[in-house]
Amino acid sequence: MAKKEKIDLDRMDSFDLEDDWGMDPIPGQTRDGKGDRNPVKKAGATVLREMGKTAFTKQMANAILKEALPRSYTTTLNNVDKGLTSTRAFYADVRKDAQPMVRELKALGRTLGRFAPT
Repeated sequence: MAKKEKIDLDRMDSFDLEDDWGMDPIPGQTRDGKGDRNPVKKAGATVLREMGKTAFTKQMANAILKEALPRSYTTTLNNVDKGLTSTRAFYADVRKDAQPMVRELKALGRTLGRFAPT
């Protein structure tokens, strides 16, 4: 017959429940428990980071201004935005059309530079 083992209850205080039990440590957590594993803080930081990426764009700033300003100012802002857009398009067209002429003028300048005494 098997002999019953006596359990010493005074020894129960010697167990270390903080032992890793042979498992790999959790990433980001140190042995002394100072690791930041709070999911609310991590989620909040992620939300703020992503909001920062979208909140500081030109489109978002325009949308916020249009919603915050009175109607007359919003109309003025829309007209200025359309004017700037058409001015940029006009500048790009002029630059594209003038590029061959600029190349020809540079070539003419190099040709004249060869004839000029130095």
